Amino acid sequence: MSQRVQLLLSDRILGSTFVPQDGIWNYWVGLGPRFQRTTEYTMTLAGQPIPFRDPSDRPNHFSAFQNIAVEEEAMIESAYPFA
Repeated sequence: MSQRVQLLLSDRILGSTFVPQDGIWNYWVGLGPRFQRTTEYTMTLAGQPIPFRDPSDRPNHFSAFQNIAVEEEAMIESAYPFA
């Protein structure tokens, strides 16, 4: 069960964020198969962690988008061979 607690929001209290040494903290979407509970890693203090939708978190997604763009360019060029 959970219990309700007070949430304090303030611009005077600064927190700190710890992330793995390589900076990648979100293995949910793009890097899920690479995550293993037994992997050892070192933590470091991050000034500001990388954004949630950063390309380094999901390299397969961004390379797939790049491939789609290249294929579309090829299709456009072949549709107008004498233009």
